[in-house]
Amino acid sequence: MLSRPQLPTAGKTSANLPPQRVPLEPVEELELYLKLFDHLPFMMILTEQESDGEYRCMALNRMAKEASGAHYEGSLLRDVMKSRELKYLQGIFERCLETGDVVIEEVVRPHAQRKRAWYAHLNLPIVSEDRRAILSVAWDITAEKERERLQREAHQKHIERYTRRIDELATPLLRISQNSLVMPLIGLLDERRMHKLIRTLLEGVAQQRVAYVIIDITGVPLIDEQIARSLVRAAQAVRLLGAEIVLSGIRPEVAQTLGSIDGQLISLRTTATLQAAIAQTSAAQPDRYKKGLRRG
Repeated sequence: MLSRPQLPTAGKTSANLPPQRVPLEPVEELELYLKLFDHLPFMMILTEQESDGEYRCMALNRMAKEASGAHYEGSLLRDVMKSRELKYLQGIFERCLETGDVVIEEVVRPHAQRKRAWYAHLNLPIVSEDRRAILSVAWDITAEKERERLQREAHQKHIERYTRRIDELATPLLRISQNSLVMPLIGLLDERRMHKLIRTLLEGVAQQRVAYVIIDITGVPLIDEQIARSLVRAAQAVRLLGAEIVLSGIRPEVAQTLGSIDGQLISLRTTATLQAAIAQTSAAQPDRYKKGLRRG
């Protein structure tokens, strides 16, 4: 009988063992992985903090090189970045390393093919006994930011159109006869609305060439001294175009405010009601009015 051959015992000699892989440092492993990530649709950048606190870009994948430029690899960040951008990025890195947390930020950075680009930046701390590094994963959100900007602009234009429409409704200028316009005001008057009022008055008088403009303040709850002075200025501006303002809807408290403006009411004609103002301007002839009508 033939004896069974003796098989070698596994692990008995070092010659039979496969070669052992020498473990890499975490940062070295990431540098290797970055080369494998060249076809991923986002940027990956490995930055290491040196013993003096400076940050050096250790490795970039293909997409990061295309966006930032290959000269970043192996360079100190202070040599390839502007001081303001560097200070901002260092703040993110330091917060990331100190807390050990992932930090996500939206940043604007120069782009090799565009003036600048927006990126979403995810920063992951990599810390070992003798190395401190940050793995940054970034993706371009410029198109998204551009869409947001266009939406904001469209929204702002909508608000402006809406505001103009409100102003038109808030300061209507209506023709009531061949020689007269009326502007009925409702609600509070402020500086912005008075500016719009004066502009509407001047444009209306210049375009329609009337002799009289009635401003009815029956629906205005409060006329303070500042608004009263603005009304006087409006009357003076309209007079320069050859027309006269009649202020209707005068209440006792409004009369008291208007009376406190020294000597400026000479150019401003007033009536207690809108009906009285319409009656007087309808009855008056333009040439007679220019000579000065009696106060109603």
